[in-house]
Amino acid sequence: MKTGIFLRLSFAAIVLSLFFFSSCASTSYFEDKNVSAGSDTERTSSSDETSEDAAKKSDEKEERIFVEIQGAVNAPGVFEVEKGSRVFSLISMAGGLLPDADIRDLNQAKEAVDGEKIYIKREGEVLAASEDSGANADGKVNINTADASALTTLPGIGEAKAKLILDFRQKNGPFKSPEDITMISGIKGGLYEKIKDRITV
Repeated sequence: MKTGIFLRLSFAAIVLSLFFFSSCASTSYFEDKNVSAGSDTERTSSSDETSEDAAKKSDEKEERIFVEIQGAVNAPGVFEVEKGSRVFSLISMAGGLLPDADIRDLNQAKEAVDGEKIYIKREGEVLAASEDSGANADGKVNINTADASALTTLPGIGEAKAKLILDFRQKNGPFKSPEDITMISGIKGGLYEKIKDRITV
């Protein structure tokens, strides 16, 4: 009798042990699956972010502008460059300066603007009004090609507003009409009336 009871208790203990180990194994399996799934999700998310960054950088690199450089350089011409390129890099692309180049009034750190013409004069050369800093033969300032110095010759246009004009050109391209300058902050009715007859595009 006692032997039968002992056998039944032993059998029950074995069954309970098997159930316990089976439960632990199942929990471990699902935990491993969740960790694996989480890792896959993280890898996929990281891969997507990397692809987006690469595409963004690619688009930035593809933004190009055309700038003409003439005067005292070895190989004048029109050059296609990345947006944001500086004048000194364009001079290098044009074969460098000639020995008699006069760069005293040239800002080589300036960003080139799409469609701009840069003229580098020679020592002792007197430029016609149309070649000098964005001014035309009629004395008007071309707001698409004028540098900061030429822009500040306009009444009411100081260095701060001149910089705003240059920044606008850099971001949006050339002005289509003289009236477009009113899109610049601070250049509205009264100030525009003062300069409208002295500017052109």
